[in-house]
This record gives sequence, C-alpha cells and structure tokens, in this order.
Amino acid sequence: MRHQYITPYGPYMASDQKYVGVAVASATDWEIFCRQVIARPDLLDDAKFKTAEARRQNRNELESLIEKSFLEYPSAEWKRRLEQARLPYGSVNNVAEVLAHPQLLARDMIQEIDSPVGPVPVLASPLRLSDSPQRLDPLPALSGDTESVCAALDIQTPKSPPSAATAVI
Repeated sequence: MRHQYITPYGPYMASDQKYVGVAVASATDWEIFCRQVIARPDLLDDAKFKTAEARRQNRNELESLIEKSFLEYPSAEWKRRLEQARLPYGSVNNVAEVLAHPQLLARDMIQEIDSPVGPVPVLASPLRLSDSPQRLDPLPALSGDTESVCAALDIQTPKSPPSAATAVI
C-alpha cells in the first residue's frame, strides 16, 4: 500500500518481520526522516530524492533503499526513532495482536455466538446505538436457512441441499 503522491509512505517490514507504517509528507519530514530515522543524510543531496516530485519519479529505487534500511532493526527500534523524531507512524498489527489490543478489550469487542460446532468468537460492531442494539444470532447449520434465503430472493429452493464441498445454493 503506497500513496499516489507521498513517498515514502506505507508499511515497511522490520527485521522482526513486523511492519511499521510511515508517512513522510513534507520536505521537513523528509529531512528529519533521513537524518534522524534511517540515518541516511546522503539521500538529501541525491537529485533523485531531493524533491517530492523527484521521490515520486524514483519511487521504486527509494522504496528499495528504505525497505533495506528497515530490515536492519526490529520494529520497536523504528517506532522509537519515529516517535523521537515526531514523525507520523503506526504499528501494523496481525490478527492476534488486534484481538489482544487493550482498546478492543476495553470496548468488549470480542463476542461469542452459538453455532452447530459450539461457540464462535466474532467481532462486535463498533457502533453502539441505544435504539438499535447489535444482534448476535446463532450461526445456522450448513443449508439451515436455505429456504428462508431462497424465499427472500424469490428463487426456487434447490431440490437437494448444498454440500459442504460447494457451500452454495
């Protein structure tokens, strides 16, 4: 994921295989990024990267240099440097990290619904509407709601139920 106009911008993999999202949006940010974050002040004098337009035109080369730099240290070090430099950044979390995030837990965003195989964890809606509380209906068994879906779509119910292999009507 890269920005159409801003470069460098997007996630970069660190040596610990975790991504750190970076946005270097201005000439000042670029100077700070080169000097304080990646320790490559030589890039400031390179005509291929001197201006935002030049960085866009030479995006592939620049991205390659930054990707190599980010592989030198773990994500915590890059976040420390970006924080110290006061540049915008963010962690790119995997599913397990998202599910364990304190904000997700504080908002009680992990719910369970019943299913034919037992309780299944699901993400709750982030919207908390007092007049429209979220419904967490049980999951139906395979083909358990085929008739009602077909009726709602005004199509004929299949003669034989879908199989687990096809899982389609």
